[in-house]
Amino acid sequence: MKMGLRWYGPGYDSVSLEQIRQIPGVTGVITTLYGKQPGEVWEREEIRALKDAVSQKGLQILGIESVNVSDAIKIGTKDRDRHIEHYIRTLSNLAAEGIHMVCYNFMPVFDWTRSELSRKRADGSFVLAYDQDVIDRIDPERMQQLLDAAAHFRDILGTADITELGEADEAFHDVIFQATDNRRLIQLLNNLREQMYRYRIEYLKKKECYPQLLEEHAAIIQ
Repeated sequence: MKMGLRWYGPGYDSVSLEQIRQIPGVTGVITTLYGKQPGEVWEREEIRALKDAVSQKGLQILGIESVNVSDAIKIGTKDRDRHIEHYIRTLSNLAAEGIHMVCYNFMPVFDWTRSELSRKRADGSFVLAYDQDVIDRIDPERMQQLLDAAAHFRDILGTADITELGEADEAFHDVIFQATDNRRLIQLLNNLREQMYRYRIEYLKKKECYPQLLEEHAAIIQ
């Protein structure tokens, strides 16, 4: 038996690999390429870069949690066969890089669900938490709007002009603002809309920032 710790990957986890390495008995991590979208192929270069980041800190990747199963596979849309082929290629690429344990979940919409990712306990430690009342307040229609807006932004990235990209990014964040049902917040953001739009356009001119934008959108949805 090997002892490992869940690690969300570079840029997604407040706990560093250096800190994990200090835990007695821990030799590796269960991790993932958190910025990848369901249905995308995990390329060997990406997997190798993740392995290198872990090994440089004296640890090893014990397994992957998870390679997400896309909704296209779960419900059998027109993209099902293509996504299945991508999943097979991903598993092959992981095996070629020496990773042979992969976790997956076959639940609708979510890979896993927690209502809170950093709840502070009485002893000062932080844990994941689940509150059904919070989950019950999630509007499925707004969640679908968020998924659609993210998909549209991702689809036109690299092909659309800056104005269209700006409008698509704004539409994604508008879904989030409206979901708060906080009238004062929505009014404040509407008053700042022009200034925020100008900043967004300037940011979108930097194409090197596009991968980070996609990762941020994915993190918000998760």
